[in-house]
Amino acid sequence: MQTNTLTRRWQRLAAMVAIVGLAAVLHLKYINEFPAYIHAWAQSDWYALSVGFVDNGMDFFHPQTLIYNKQFPDNWGSSSATTITSVDFPLHCYLAAFWMRLLGTTAPWVFRGWTLLISILGMCCLFRLSLLLSGDWIKALLVTGVAMTSPVYAYYFGGFIPGIPALACTIAGLWLYFEYVFNNKRWAFHLGVVLMGTAMLMRTTFAIPFIAALGYEFLRICRRESTLWDKLPSVAAMALIYLGWHFWNAHLRAENGSLFLNELRPAKSIAEAKTVYWDIRGRWMYQYFTRMQHLLVAGLSLLGLLAALLGRYRRRLPQWLDNLLPVPREKGTLSQWWFAVIYCIGVGMFVAAMTLQLRDHDYYFVDSLLLPILIMFALLLRPLPNPRKVVALVPVLAVLVCLLWLMTNTAKYTMRERRNSDDRAYLTAEHYRGSDQLLDSAGIGRDAKIVALFAYPQNTPFILMGRKGYTVMWYDPPIIENALHSDFDYIAIEKERYKKEWKDYSHILSHLVPVAENDDISICKWSDTAANSKITIDTNL
Repeated sequence: MQTNTLTRRWQRLAAMVAIVGLAAVLHLKYINEFPAYIHAWAQSDWYALSVGFVDNGMDFFHPQTLIYNKQFPDNWGSSSATTITSVDFPLHCYLAAFWMRLLGTTAPWVFRGWTLLISILGMCCLFRLSLLLSGDWIKALLVTGVAMTSPVYAYYFGGFIPGIPALACTIAGLWLYFEYVFNNKRWAFHLGVVLMGTAMLMRTTFAIPFIAALGYEFLRICRRESTLWDKLPSVAAMALIYLGWHFWNAHLRAENGSLFLNELRPAKSIAEAKTVYWDIRGRWMYQYFTRMQHLLVAGLSLLGLLAALLGRYRRRLPQWLDNLLPVPREKGTLSQWWFAVIYCIGVGMFVAAMTLQLRDHDYYFVDSLLLPILIMFALLLRPLPNPRKVVALVPVLAVLVCLLWLMTNTAKYTMRERRNSDDRAYLTAEHYRGSDQLLDSAGIGRDAKIVALFAYPQNTPFILMGRKGYTVMWYDPPIIENALHSDFDYIAIEKERYKKEWKDYSHILSHLVPVAENDDISICKWSDTAANSKITIDTNL
């Protein structure tokens, strides 16, 4: 018994070292990278929430970014008196803001570092969950490696998207829940419910695995494998917290508007759905998993199905083959495939309800499809012979290390490919870098309201300027008109953008009188009469 316990500890330690090593190799290079490139808009909005908590004295119930004119309800066409916004339970952003205050900086590395830590813990829990479902630590480590090197997940692993910490909480909650299922640890059920409920609060999509776990538990209760009344306190508590935040969030939305989507986006017809799904396949299929991962997961899953079929007739198998197959689960207990089926039904409903979002937002894969695929992969690996029964441990580990190395290199390549120095969001961040010192040196107070003219994405210039204001990242006349008729003090514009847009927008740009400049941006006052612009433009721009 002591030897088995020691072996399990070494296996867990090896898995933790592998997880931390993979995380370091893939993400330390980008630890202080400002939100840019793919979906920089969403990333900068969530980053701005943390900056907003630092600014508002850590008032959790009044989350804010740095923008007065918000996307909802009227596409930036009107302005609010405050920068408060409705948003899903912003716990992760709040805790990132706590670290910002503690460390005395709002630099990106604080937020990224916090997300990276939570993600690493989530992957450690995935290893433990996969160990329960697959029955072998080599198999569990393979499942975890596939997850960490999925290009989409790897890209956001140490970033700003709330689905990443919500996924980590869900995985931890499911691991604890199945600890209860397999080992009857009652405390694990309640802690698992709290973690899954917290994930649901942070990202509504994660209600799906939470409901799937409750549905699976209900089936177990019906089969008298479990009891009802002892489950109610934690489930009821999380339901009440969720409802409480839902109604508070609705109040925030009605009073202040929002920067965050709060509606379903299904396809309008079957024909449109088919077109969108083909678009998704063409755009994201090999971003979700690499070609190698598709082949690896599909091949091992098919072998797992074959082994499961052989296991049904194991009494007729030769003794040597029977010895290779894992010991079956205890007969009479509800199969974990029921959980997977319920989970997949929920995910299918979500995919149908959010079809249009899935086409344009790759991180919705992390919210929805990634975890059920990993769970089914772990379940399909279980019927396969434990690798150590077939081959000595060293060759097995050598093969595993080679697979992880190949998948890691592909993930690194994909992450580099996603970063384009010509990306507009990247250029905006570069142009506004150091703008807070520029405004300070010009005597422009931190309470000044600034219009960020033609700057994309919306929160980026304000984070870097350390001020609040009005975004004009789209060129729609109502948005421009609303911003220019708002209660602003100054207008900021990138010189590169000024030069490109002069021909079409000279009727606006000719009213700008610069008060502070550097090589990249100009801070201007508005003149009611058109003036000969004195903004200094580098002819090389």
